[in-house]
Amino acid sequence: MEIFETSPPGELGRRDATLGVTRQIAVPLVAALAAILLVVLRLQLWNLDLHVPVVYTGDALYETVLVKALAENGWNYHIARLDAPFGMDAVEFPIGCTLDQAVIKILSFVIQNPFLLINLFWLLAIGAAAASATLFFRRLRVHAMTSAAFGALYGIIPFIFYRNLAHLALIHFIVPV
Repeated sequence: MEIFETSPPGELGRRDATLGVTRQIAVPLVAALAAILLVVLRLQLWNLDLHVPVVYTGDALYETVLVKALAENGWNYHIARLDAPFGMDAVEFPIGCTLDQAVIKILSFVIQNPFLLINLFWLLAIGAAAASATLFFRRLRVHAMTSAAFGALYGIIPFIFYRNLAHLALIHFIVPV
């Protein structure tokens, strides 16, 4: 079994090109689902209530506050329900992960519970990390299944179990891009 593909991309026929597009979508999706499945099995998430944060101490508490503010307010620059009587200006504690917060805001239109929202975002970010690493390996012309395997392994690096919700800003899905 070869790790690297040897045929140049210009030699694909019309039918092979359609199969290539399907493979370009399916391979990262398989890696993402594999990484999420491995996390679910490792943490035995069927025994946990995802409506409660997986971690709710230390920095995870502040991340949860920001997600709750995103779900309830327009954005999380000003949190009216904290720091009475005027509210808390969260710009005094900048995090600067606008992409992550934009995805969370979009998900908040569907998922109203901020605790379920932060848990699902964390799981989706693990899948996105696996998918983006798989696309990176595919760009290097590594074989599809090898790319998916390495992508899934990248998605579940020990850091995600060590920091999990405590450092959503350090989620690693954007690194391969």
